[in-house]
Amino acid sequence: MWEAGIDGETVTQINEYASTLEEQVAMTGDVSGGSNISDIRRSKIRWLPIQKEGTAKIIPMLSAFFTQANNNAFGVEWHTIEDIQHTLYKAEDKGHYGFHHDVFLAAPVMKHRKLSMTVQLSDSKDYEGGDFEFDSSYAPQAPDPVALRKKGTVLIFPSFFLHRVTPVTKGVRKSLVAWADGPLWK
Repeated sequence: MWEAGIDGETVTQINEYASTLEEQVAMTGDVSGGSNISDIRRSKIRWLPIQKEGTAKIIPMLSAFFTQANNNAFGVEWHTIEDIQHTLYKAEDKGHYGFHHDVFLAAPVMKHRKLSMTVQLSDSKDYEGGDFEFDSSYAPQAPDPVALRKKGTVLIFPSFFLHRVTPVTKGVRKSLVAWADGPLWK
């Protein structure tokens, strides 16, 4: 984790760029239809396609964070960054995302998400609730919750770690989410 690892000006530029893209209701990777989506996740997202110029400007920065985290802590094989997600958790929507992981092991693909990144794009004072948390069986020593709420904080973790965002009760929480892909987990 890098507390306030991205400066305020860059955070503002990311939020401004994302606001120019189409907002949509967030879905989940679970396509089984077994649960009501709003019970699992309530948020709005904007996809930042990697081929767009605005997204291409931030890829080197995100790649540098993934590389440093991987070299210092994880040692997984990864090659690319997928399209990036700008997420809005709004109190008016009771925004949240229940415990989930970011890798879809049963999907018929030739790559898996190896590392996940979340970047805090809101000031802590802009919202209440909306805490990022790990399931304690995956991360018995949780990151500092105060540091996680600081604008510009970057957190990287293995994509198979269960994590969630608790309901936002006031205001709006914004985050940037990116994934480093690599060969199938074995």
